[in-house]
Formats: sequence, C-alpha cells, structure tokens
Amino acid sequence: MTLPPQLERQIRLSRMLSLGFVFTIWPAAGVTSCVSVFIGVRAMIIINESTEPMAGRVIAWWCIIVGGLQNLAGLFYLFLNYLKLI
Repeated sequence: MTLPPQLERQIRLSRMLSLGFVFTIWPAAGVTSCVSVFIGVRAMIIINESTEPMAGRVIAWWCIIVGGLQNLAGLFYLFLNYLKLI
C-alpha cells in the first residue's frame, strides 16, 4: 500500500519538526539550537512552497524562536565569560 505524495511529504515534515522540537528542549552546547533554527526555517520553506495545505507552521515558528533565543543566550554567556578573562 502506497501513500499519496502529499501525505508522505506531511509525514516527513512532521518527523523533521519533531526532531527540531526535541532539540529546543534539549540544548547541548549550542549545537542543537542551531540545528533547531535550521530545521524550523527549512520547514517554513517546505510549508510555503506546498500547493496543498500542510500542518506544522506553529512548531516551525517554535523551533525558530526558541532556538534563536537559545543561541542568543549562549552568545551572551560566552560574551560574559570573555569579559571576565580581560
């Protein structure tokens, strides 16, 4: 039994976004937050280019915003530690 192409794309997008969501709640040395932002942006591109409606826009924004805030917090932390060294 084969799935329709639109359903296959939706399943692939949902798997990608679930990984991005996991990366936002499991920050590991800033790497996962960068990947989360990348996944969120890629998901928004896929959703916007789709001719049929696709679910996942809210989770994509979650990945972009929370991952971006984690990146900013990490940069702020590194900046503060850099100032301590001076």
